[in-house]
Amino acid sequence: MLVGHLALVVLAAKGVLNWKRSSIAVASLIGIEMISAGPVPLPFPTTSAEISPVFFEAAGKEGRLLVLPVGGPGLHPQRALYEQRAHARDLALRPNVPGPVLGIDRNPTGKWLCSLGQPGRLKAPDIPDVSAFLKANITTILVREQWVTEVIEVLGDPDLRAEGGAIWELTRLSLEPGGAI
Repeated sequence: MLVGHLALVVLAAKGVLNWKRSSIAVASLIGIEMISAGPVPLPFPTTSAEISPVFFEAAGKEGRLLVLPVGGPGLHPQRALYEQRAHARDLALRPNVPGPVLGIDRNPTGKWLCSLGQPGRLKAPDIPDVSAFLKANITTILVREQWVTEVIEVLGDPDLRAEGGAIWELTRLSLEPGGAI
């Protein structure tokens, strides 16, 4: 549709060159038509470019970072790529296909964490098991503010809490299934 509009604008511009009337009036009419009947609503849709302070706190550590939830209603799955500017760490992320990454959904803790933010969320495990995360070199989990309380109930207190979320360092958890904090 946008290509069709562009083609019409080019044709109109060529026609105006041969027209003896005011080109400013014609350009104004074309501009009004593009604004009122064009494919893009006004004001242009935007999103916040702000990065929460918790993402800056994740910088300077080894291993991959998993940002949770990985996607869901109102949360674009590629948002973590934008926020990566704050911490410059490798992400455990499939930006074009939201959902579990690197086999972390092979145990109940991984399945549950990957279901955060999704409709029909899974039941939290009774005993956390982060072995699949550590095997995938995911050493840190960053959870957005809205879901922090729910994760605290399973993984315990975070290693760091800042505006916008909380961070858990998984290396302090046992590699064994059922490992506790």
